[in-house]
Amino acid sequence: QRLCIGWTPALIAREQPAAGSARTIYREIRTARAGTWGPMLPGVSGRERLRRQKRERIHGRVMIDLRDPLVETRSRVGDWEGDTIRPVAGSQTGLLTLVERRTRLLRMALLPDRSAATLNATAARLLKGCVVHTLTVDNGMEFASHQQLARLLGASVYFCHEHSPWERGTNEQTNKLIRYFMPRGIDLAGYSNADASLVEERLNGRPRKCLNYLSPEQSMSQVRT
Repeated sequence: QRLCIGWTPALIAREQPAAGSARTIYREIRTARAGTWGPMLPGVSGRERLRRQKRERIHGRVMIDLRDPLVETRSRVGDWEGDTIRPVAGSQTGLLTLVERRTRLLRMALLPDRSAATLNATAARLLKGCVVHTLTVDNGMEFASHQQLARLLGASVYFCHEHSPWERGTNEQTNKLIRYFMPRGIDLAGYSNADASLVEERLNGRPRKCLNYLSPEQSMSQVRT
């Protein structure tokens, strides 16, 4: 009755303690009665509910807490952060972005679907020939086959905590720059890999204050020298 008039599980749990906690109510709705009550959850979009359910299927994650503290110092090349971007909710086409922490060098490519196999193959192609010690990613289902990804890269793959994008701050800041060229609300199906390569080239040639106004390309060249 309360759900039908727009009450949230948190409000219901506060008024009726016998019903259990808000989390208990959410779980009951998602499992036994998802088809009937799911659309009536105020304040929780269908996308958010789907994301919560999907996260539970990523097994064997190694969390960022176990990552070598050396990564935080940015004293070496080869520690990468990764994410996927989908400016339009529900679109199959996405964008994989990989950023090297020390130099801010960007590698990016379109993803034609949401499968983990596609992401792994794309990441391996983008990072071929690059030094890769670690890769820190978010909790998207595209990273579900992270053990295979680790083998392909010859590196350790770590996951950030849920709802903690600042743990991949370099990647998040780079994604903001990418949105200048590929804004929210535009379906990436209208872009080609040539478009993605052009954006990558422009951002890798863009001076950064955090690099003493060198570009990522110049910074990487300097490190190699």
